[in-house]
Parts: sequence; structure tokens; C-alpha cells
Amino acid sequence: MKLKDIGEHRYIEENVKKYLDIDNMDDVFFNDGSTFKVDGFSLSYKSEDMSFYDIGWKAAIATFSDLISAGSSPSFVMSSIGINHEMDDTVLEEILRGLSDCVSYYSARYVGGDLNNSPAGGWIDVVGIGKRRAYPTFEPKKGDLLVLTNPLGYTSLYFLSKFILKLELPQYLFLKALAKIRHPLVNKLILNVLSSLSGDLVYSTDVSDGLLISIDKISKRLNMGIEMSSFGIEENILNYLKAITPKIDLIDILRYSGEEFETIVVIHEEAKDRAIDLMRSFGLDPLVIGKLSESNDVTFNGNKVKITGWDNFRGWF
Repeated sequence: MKLKDIGEHRYIEENVKKYLDIDNMDDVFFNDGSTFKVDGFSLSYKSEDMSFYDIGWKAAIATFSDLISAGSSPSFVMSSIGINHEMDDTVLEEILRGLSDCVSYYSARYVGGDLNNSPAGGWIDVVGIGKRRAYPTFEPKKGDLLVLTNPLGYTSLYFLSKFILKLELPQYLFLKALAKIRHPLVNKLILNVLSSLSGDLVYSTDVSDGLLISIDKISKRLNMGIEMSSFGIEENILNYLKAITPKIDLIDILRYSGEEFETIVVIHEEAKDRAIDLMRSFGLDPLVIGKLSESNDVTFNGNKVKITGWDNFRGWF
């Protein structure tokens, strides 16, 4: 069976886990006070609106997003880059500069890696090692809340306009979307929020392959259902898309998503006000998007939600 027919997420769930020496697989591996993460992508993911500097930055932020959202501060970074040896050396220099600048921004250290010749499109993988600062309980109960650190939608807007709808965005929307695509940031102060929620923090993870992919992972990791109350899409994006394409629905918007690099925090219901106030004090714009239930499904308005988003083997599905 071809990998594109199986899909990345399903293959990890059904095959990769068989070979791991751990009981529970997560986006980040914890060992005592240290955390470990590897992430990467093909260099062919670079769009015409991006530079190779942006590719280096984004490769680092993809790893840092997982570490920070899991409650860890990045300490050390290593990289593996495959690139065609016919490319000009300035291309590799730009990738490394973007990677290094991102590492410096998060006060980590770039300590090495390797380079490879890749006759095809090439790749960049980034390993991050962090120091654990928050300790979730992993003890969910019915009614626990899912809080999203900021509204979503600008990456969906970019992908939809660029590759699906083929439309030119108004300048004010395009510039916001482009900033999210080229130079995404994860708010470093999320670590302060997570570490301050000790005892009430059940779990936390980032949103990088699309909101529903992350929601599905949370459901499986905590072995609980999730009743969605919102999909967290920014209102002005919803209004714009519905005005130009009236037939578009929320699932369409969520399907063409990814690279949001926001955090979903699962907390006990009684900690809601404290968590929201904390997030706002650190410049976030949080919203409650759902709660845990005793079913095994992800639902919205009583209906089961189709899980959709980005898959490295299938693309958007």
C-alpha cells in the first residue's frame, strides 16, 4: 500500500509506535527535566513569497513551537540539511542565517549538525533539546476546558487564496497572512503561563498541522472525547471568506490550514478565569474552544467532526 494512501498520521499511529521504547508517544519526548523534539520538512515547501532565510527560521520555529507548547524552554539545537550541490552557496548561507537568528531569538544555542547532497528537492530537519518548566498532570476529567492562546485563520487564508481559490487578498489581510507564513513567532511567555498553572494544567500542545489534527491528538492522548464550542477562526477572516465565497464552510477553512504555531492548553474548569487572565497579561488573546467529554468522539453542535488538515504524505485532506 502506498504511503500517500495511508497518510502520515495514520502511519505513525499504526506502524511507527510499534518500534518505540516508550508507552505513550507525544510530539515531545520527556526524560527527567529534559525534553527532545525533531521536526523538519522538504525545501520544496518554500513558496514564491518566501526566502530561504524564511525557510531556516520556520524550521527552527516548528521545533520550538512543540517544545514551548509542551512547557519547555529551548536550550540546544542541531540541524540536518540536504541540498543539491549545484545550488549556489548563498542559498545555504541564507538557510543557516535564518535558522541561527531564530535560535538566538529564543536564547538557545545552535551547536551543530550535518550537511548532505540531495539531488532532489532537499530537506531541513531540526533537533531541539529543552529544559522542562511545566508539569501537566495528564489526569483529565469530564468538563476540563481547551483554551487556545490566540485566534487562528491567517495561514488558512494564505493557503486558500494562493493555492485553492486563486484570488488576490486585500493588502491588509495579505500582509498579516504573509507575516504568519514567512516569519512566525511563538510567544515565549507561554512558558510563564504553563508553569503558573501547576496542578490545574492537564495537557498542552501546539497547533501546526491544523486545529483539528491537534484536537484529535489531544482526544487520543487523554483518551477522552471533545465537545467543540468554537473553531477559533478570527471573525474578520470568516466574514471576508464568506463574502467572496458564500458556500465555504468552517471545515473548508480548517482543511487548508497548518503552521499556526499557537498552543492549546487543557485545564481544569475551575482554573478558567485565572488561566485567561494570565494569558491576557502576557499579551495573548485566549478563547475557550471546547471541553472534554466521556465519549470517544470530537463533536460540534452534537455532530461528529471530520478530522481534516495537513498530512505530509497526503497533503491537505
